[in-house]
Amino acid sequence: MATSSLGRVTRIFSALAQSQKPGTLLGRVAAELGRLLEQPLALVALSAPAHYVLAAATGVTISRRLQLRHTPLDPGRIPTLAAAATRNGPVRIETAELPYRWREALGPLTVLVPIWSRDRRGGFFLLPSQGTEREELLLIAEALGYQTGIALENAELLRRVTQKEQALRSMVRSQMEAQEEERQRVAGDIHDGLTQQLVGIWYRVHACERLIEAEPAAAREELAVIKARIDESLVEARNALYNLRPSTLDDLGLLPALHSLCARFQEESGVHARLVAETLQELPDHYEIALYRIVQEALNNARKHAQASNLSVLVRKRGERLTVEIRDDGRGFNPRSQRRYRNAAHFGVAGMKERAKLLGGTLAVRSSPGHGTSIRVIIPLPLEVRALA
Repeated sequence: MATSSLGRVTRIFSALAQSQKPGTLLGRVAAELGRLLEQPLALVALSAPAHYVLAAATGVTISRRLQLRHTPLDPGRIPTLAAAATRNGPVRIETAELPYRWREALGPLTVLVPIWSRDRRGGFFLLPSQGTEREELLLIAEALGYQTGIALENAELLRRVTQKEQALRSMVRSQMEAQEEERQRVAGDIHDGLTQQLVGIWYRVHACERLIEAEPAAAREELAVIKARIDESLVEARNALYNLRPSTLDDLGLLPALHSLCARFQEESGVHARLVAETLQELPDHYEIALYRIVQEALNNARKHAQASNLSVLVRKRGERLTVEIRDDGRGFNPRSQRRYRNAAHFGVAGMKERAKLLGGTLAVRSSPGHGTSIRVIIPLPLEVRALA
């Protein structure tokens, strides 16, 4: 092999070894392959769902490139192209069956170099041919087609990994923000409730000290008030602890905890609430707490905004998926009116969606003015639960 040809091959493999965008990669390889086969023009057609479309080109004008890009190759109408797609090595074909734009660019004869890997055909390099290409160069072209296929697969894998890393970073950030919001909420509850109660008790204890000898009857009245305030403070403390981690979830599991949550919601809001649930196997802890928090947030939203008379929580298992739906008959809203709907601090939808996404599931909100609201969570059951089904 001539030294110049060897240098071109080296440059091609160097291009394939570099992590690049597919379009840039194909353009570089096409240019080097054209030089290797001593052709000024090289086109790259990649497979789409039903056609081959131009993905890169060298040696053509921008206007010609646009024309070719809008003229797909249909293997169903081009028998020789369909036959060439089953081969791994380069093949020469007459271009009479190709669309006019491709014939005009390639001339009467073309060399097709398949892009493939592990028996997957991804497309072709197409170069004008004089019918005199040396066999050794065609063998090199075949190897380059295979390496290009591998490089494209690697680029796609890298793209997917990058997307997953970005999604993971987004989830972690959202989870940290949700945790910080939860801490702020608990701190606000303690400050506005328990702390204020304790400050009031402190002042009354001091007042009682002054009255206990001079006015015993008044002191006893103050003690009665102090006892009542202490009882209220204990309730505030229990509520704060329950919101942090409900004991029924640890002791009895998800369904009893949801039943208790509905009962508390009904007692505090006056809205009739019921849980309708099928028998459910025990779920991993992180599944149960995520689903519990989603229902808890949905009930909080209903109490603040829905003005409902009835609310139901439905838990159903369908095959390998679990559905949890919270419905109310309240005033509803228009989801297209995005100002309120997007406000995570107001509706908490963003936090609920993140919890569902962390379980590999989805959360959808359906509502319309005057027709209530439905929040539906669908998650895949974990493998250990599926195995017990």
